[in-house]
Order: sequence, then structure tokens, then C-alpha cells
Amino acid sequence: MAYDALLDSFNNFRNDLDVSQSIKDNKSAIWSIFALTLKFPNETPESLINESLVDGTDDGKVDLIFFNEEAKKAIIIQTTYCAEIKDVAPTNKADDLNTAASWLLSRNIDEVPERIRTKTEELRNYLSNKNVETIEFWYVHNCKDSDAVKRNLVNVESTSKNALESMGNNTVTTFAREVGIDTILKWYKDSETPILVSDEFRIDVKYGYPLSASKWNAYMTSVSAGWLYSLYRQYGDELFYANIRGYMGGGRKDKSINNGIKATCEQEPENFWIYNNGITCMVNGLNVEDKADSTGKVVIIKGISIVNGAQTTGAISELANAPQNAYVPIRFVRCEKDVIDNIIEYNNTQNSIKSADFRSRDAIQKRLMEQFSYRTDVKYEGRRSILVRPSRTVIFLQRDEVAQITAAFHQHPFMAYHQKTKIWEDESKYDKIFNDSISCMHIIFAETLYRAILSIKEELIMADPAVLTDTKKKQLDFFRKRGSTIILTTAIAHCLEIVTSRPIPDLFKIAFKDNIKFLGAVDLWKPLVNIMLPFHSKLDIALQNGRIIEKSEDNIDDFRSAVEATSVEADQIKQKFSAFSSNCQILQ
Repeated sequence: MAYDALLDSFNNFRNDLDVSQSIKDNKSAIWSIFALTLKFPNETPESLINESLVDGTDDGKVDLIFFNEEAKKAIIIQTTYCAEIKDVAPTNKADDLNTAASWLLSRNIDEVPERIRTKTEELRNYLSNKNVETIEFWYVHNCKDSDAVKRNLVNVESTSKNALESMGNNTVTTFAREVGIDTILKWYKDSETPILVSDEFRIDVKYGYPLSASKWNAYMTSVSAGWLYSLYRQYGDELFYANIRGYMGGGRKDKSINNGIKATCEQEPENFWIYNNGITCMVNGLNVEDKADSTGKVVIIKGISIVNGAQTTGAISELANAPQNAYVPIRFVRCEKDVIDNIIEYNNTQNSIKSADFRSRDAIQKRLMEQFSYRTDVKYEGRRSILVRPSRTVIFLQRDEVAQITAAFHQHPFMAYHQKTKIWEDESKYDKIFNDSISCMHIIFAETLYRAILSIKEELIMADPAVLTDTKKKQLDFFRKRGSTIILTTAIAHCLEIVTSRPIPDLFKIAFKDNIKFLGAVDLWKPLVNIMLPFHSKLDIALQNGRIIEKSEDNIDDFRSAVEATSVEADQIKQKFSAFSSNCQILQ
């Protein structure tokens, strides 16, 4: 059965996670992480666990809270995993989301359970600053999708909408969705293809002409803006699965452009065709017939994904009503698999953006992948994140996490946390991270620091609260703040000259010695993290409203000064620093 393949993939996914067994054993939480990874393939599962998982006692009926800052979206998840696939998931869990909406959006912050209080404050700050424009409530489970659950989720939408209106956030969109095994199976199948919308469409057009080559055929024509309006209203972002960016209408830099598209469509519909650059769509099947009355053509397509034109389509969809008398140039392209990536790339290079998908072809990424190819303990994938890891016997580093952690290590915490996709898109940011000095050995050095921090954070989270000292409780409170692991990575990296008692003019040149494996390197970092973590209070002011402040250099300098002052007086710390340093080298 199709479910069997999905569940096998899930079990492999769970086993391959670089987290403790106790977290792996939480199948319901990992099932949600699995679903999020399918929906957001550029998110690494370990990062999702680190940043989003809040499941536990006194969690306010919330299991995960995921923020996607660039899409200005928050996703609130309640999840369950049944021993067997049932026709209907437990409906009481859907009701729990109603309670979650109340805790997160309307209850007094002092009454909110401690486990979700920090993230509740962050969500409310995001809403207040208009950094979240959509809130989704997901009930994730491994039972079949059902009408019974969907009916219960209606109350969640009502509760959240009323709470947002009482906060004065009338423009925030909110909805609740069931993410059962049927939905996840669809996402799983679709993860291998750039075309998610597989329905057949018959489109009446007036004029057009065909073009073809050995590996593709296409039809160039015009469609009504009203057709695009209806298409997006029905399928949403699934239309843009093959597009590099999707619709970014909520972003500040795109807002004026997209407002201009809407204004033209409403005020000058007859001129829309000549103002617009047009749309390119990939399709699985393409045929053109003459209309019976000879007044035009019928374009018959099977499946559709908009490769270029997401901003046009998305902007049109935001109009109050379907536009009239406006037409858009469009070309439908059916092609063989080996040219799909080129179509996606070449249809987006007119933008100033170069995505990570394109960067995978540059010389630095090729060099890194070649260097990693000689390692038996760790691998690096320079292309799009994938769901299934290449091997269970190695650590798999996803490109987006590598970019983020390297940026943090090299004293760019704001960029690492809030601009991680811009590392790939912005030439100057990319060059700061992926330059001629970067190497496989250095990436491992930086990554293992981050993994050591995550491991110590996990130990604190999983510990019995009753046995935690006040100091440990304060450390746990620090780790509950968004961005804490990133800023701590930056701060510890800033202390390396103190640790190694040597100048490091080029931080990219420091690495562990060649014989040290990845997991052994994580263990080498842990004593240093435990020594420096108590100075987290120096970093607290750099974490405000769920964000790392842009100018945090003074806070990181204060952290370094505190570490240096302590190390001067403590022989035991000096010995640990010396032991760590003996395992390091400066690369030539």
C-alpha cells in the first residue's frame, strides 16, 4: 500500500535524526517534523526540533510553534500518532487547538504556561510589529483525513479570528487545517516532482502558436487574468512548487510592485497585457484543439506549475473580485526531466536573486562537495535539501544549515538568524561566508560547535525540572529564547583566541586535526560550552522580541571579556582550554 512506503520513509527519517533517542521516541512530534520538512524542504529537521518543539507537560495544548519570518507566517501544531491508521483521528486533539489559540492570542501573558510563554511573547510581538501576516493551526496525525475533524477545526478559526480582532489585528489571515496521513502522503509523493497540481484544464483562448524541440514542446498564448485569479484561489501556493521563490506579496520589497500589478488590473485592464512580462508554466501534458465554432483554440493541459509569474498570479488573486477584460501573456511548456532544472533557473535569472539552487553549481560549492566526498563520517549536500538522508552511518549536513552556522561562527548572528536565505541571494553576503578560504575542515569545526550547543540545550530540556538548580533553570530560560543557540555560537567563536592562546588572523583557517571525527569533535566542544554558558546573561539583551538585534557586537564583546576574566583566575578552565587547543590546527 502507498501508506507502507510513506511510513517506511518516516521510520528512516526518524532513525537518521541527529537528536537524542528520547526525542526520537516521541513519534507524534517527529511525525509533525516530518510533515513540516515535506512542506518546507529548506528547513532542516534538527533545526525545526530545536526551534519549534515545545511538547511536554503544561504546554498549553501546543506541540510545535514554527515561525517562517520571510513568509511572515506562524504555524501552531497539535499532533498525535496512533498505533494504527484509523478512519478518523481523535477529535479531542482538534479541540485542543482551540485551547491553544486562546492561550497564545488572548490570555494574560502571566497566566500562559511557562513552557510556551516565551514563544507566546514572540508571536504577539511579531503580530504587533506586523512581522506575521498569516497564522495557520495544524492538527497533524497519522489517521485518514476526515470531515469530522474538519468540522471541529472550524471553532479554532473562529476563536483565533476573534482574538486577533480584539488585539486590533484585522488584517492577519488565520485558518485551521487537518494534516492527516492522506495529506502527508500527497506531500511525500509531490516531493519528487515540481508539479503538484495534477488536474486537467481546458482553457479557451483566441490566438496562439506552438513551438517545439527534441526535448520539449510549448504553446504561447494569452489567458484572462480572471482565470489566474480562480486558479490561485483554488490551489494556492501549490501552483508555485517549481518556482524559486513563490509568491512574496507580504514582503516589503515586493509590496509596491505587487500593488502596481493590482492597480493596473483594476484601473487599466485593457493595458495589462502590454505592461506585464508574462508567465511561464510547466505542464505534464499539452494539447491544442480548434474550437467547434472556429472562434479560437482550446488549450488542454494536464498538471500545472508556475515557474515564472508567481508575483503576477499572487497579486491578481488578492483583488476583491475576479478581474475583467485583463489578459496575461503565457506559455505552457511540456519537457523532459533533464531540462526541468534549466527551465526553472533560466526563467528566474531575470531577477537579481541567485538562489541556493543556482549556487550549487559554482566553483566553491563544487570544491566543498569534493572535499566532503573523502570523508566517511560526514557528508555535505550543496543542492536543495532532501528528505531522505544518503546514509544512516554518516552525519548529513544540509546546505542551508551550513550557511547559517558558518555565518553565526563568523560574527554575523543577525544575518544567520534573520537573513539566512539572503546568504544565497545576495552576492556580498554569500562572499562573506562561501569564499576561497572556506573548507570542509572548517565547516566541521563550526558545525560541531553548534551541535554541541544543541546537545546541551537538549539535556536541559529533557531534565526533570525538579532537579534543576537555579543556574540551570536560568540557562534553560535562555535557551527558550529564539536565536539563543545562534548568538551563543557567535559568542563562543569570538572567544577562540582566548581558548587557544594564539592569534587567529583568519578565523576560516581554524579546524580540528585531521584524525578527529565529527561526533568526537562535538564531544570536544561540550566542556567549552559548559564553561561559557553561565555567561549567557551578557547575551540576553541581544535577544529581544524573538529576534537577535542587528548590532550585537558590544554584547558579544562583554561575553568574551567575562570568559577571559574567569579563565585568567581559574587553573582548571585553563587546563580545559589547553586540552581543546591541542586538538586544533591552523590550516594553510
